[in-house]
Amino acid sequence: MHRHKLWDKPAGFTSEGPNEARMLIDKIDNMIIGESKEGTDDTKKIFPMRPGITFDNYFSGDNIFDYAGKKGFGLCTTVRRDRLPKGVPSQYMHKKTTEPGNQAARCARFNEPIVMVQNVEDPESKKKYQKVHVSFQSTSSCNIQTVNMLSSVSKFEQTKERGVGKNKRKWVIEMNDARQLYLNTYYVIDRIDHYLKNCHMGYRCRKYWHSPKIHGKALAVVIAYDIYLEVAEGDVLPVCKLEDYMSFWEFRERLSEQQCGYRPVNKLYPGDENMRVCVMQHKVRREKRGRPKSDDDKHEITTEKLKQARHTKYRPGRLCGDLELFQKHIASKQNWKNAKPCEVCGLDTYTTCGLCKAPVHYFPQKGSQKGQSCFIDYHNDNFFGLARKDVALIGKKKKDWKAPTANVRKLNRRKIKGIMGDDEQDD
Repeated sequence: MHRHKLWDKPAGFTSEGPNEARMLIDKIDNMIIGESKEGTDDTKKIFPMRPGITFDNYFSGDNIFDYAGKKGFGLCTTVRRDRLPKGVPSQYMHKKTTEPGNQAARCARFNEPIVMVQNVEDPESKKKYQKVHVSFQSTSSCNIQTVNMLSSVSKFEQTKERGVGKNKRKWVIEMNDARQLYLNTYYVIDRIDHYLKNCHMGYRCRKYWHSPKIHGKALAVVIAYDIYLEVAEGDVLPVCKLEDYMSFWEFRERLSEQQCGYRPVNKLYPGDENMRVCVMQHKVRREKRGRPKSDDDKHEITTEKLKQARHTKYRPGRLCGDLELFQKHIASKQNWKNAKPCEVCGLDTYTTCGLCKAPVHYFPQKGSQKGQSCFIDYHNDNFFGLARKDVALIGKKKKDWKAPTANVRKLNRRKIKGIMGDDEQDD
């Protein structure tokens, strides 16, 4: 909603914040499944029940709490110091501000919160609702009020941790049910704002409506990435689950590439046929769908052809990545007159890698080691730590080495990719 002074403000809702919250509740109230109201039958019903809503203190006030309670909604907001519950002396709540530079603001206070409960019954609709106000002292005074969202309030401690390995540190902060409810729901807005900032979408323009338009486009990218994560994590279809999926930065770059190559005349997406550039086409060309292929495209390497030839974990392919460095190791292969123990499996071999100066099997043609692929395993990043030579890296002796199973190799591959920060995606 545009924030201006032309919205209708009924009695009791003269402040912008509570009035915007009231209008939002009215809009959501028309979207409840199974309920039809006069003049709103065309509104799409998407909510199976009235949801709980979280606001910050800009939208707080006694009027909005009573309004949400009468409508049957749940509400959780922080409360401004000038909008504390009426009729309760401020001496019974935490209201004073913390002085600048006060070291006490950096200390946790493990005190019981002040809890006030009011059960209300609306005389008109006969609906009952419960308001719970929780006042406590955190780094400064804090007041949180809820409607139909808390059944109990208690004080407890919560452990926080930051860092990894030796730099990992833990500490304890004070917490109560009201604060935990507010933080666990309101953080979604902070996360969305963070993604919107990472979109870096914008341009300079004097026209005021470009700013909300850009914001809407960036929000569409954020929601699209959230849908992608839900599918990639296997929540929608188990067959779509990916071991490694794109970060938001990679997802944004992929969308940028698709946008740069987008043309409505190709009619790849629903609605393209209604664009002006398509409507102005001749009838014969207008019926064709898909990206047109010229004679030059048939004889060039395209992204689509490259993807079809790549090897992925779902489809075997011809291409397996950059192997030029591995070719140099193959070219340096040497034969020995005397057998030496292989650095991978420990069995006797007559071949060695000239660059690494390491005896390894290079696909023997006869004997018990026929076809042994130790040469590939020795130079494979994902096999590092599983070879017989690598047991010294984990503080063991070569006699304790055992050949890795398929499951051990799979787990080691994940570990190596995590250490190297390999974000390459499988198609």
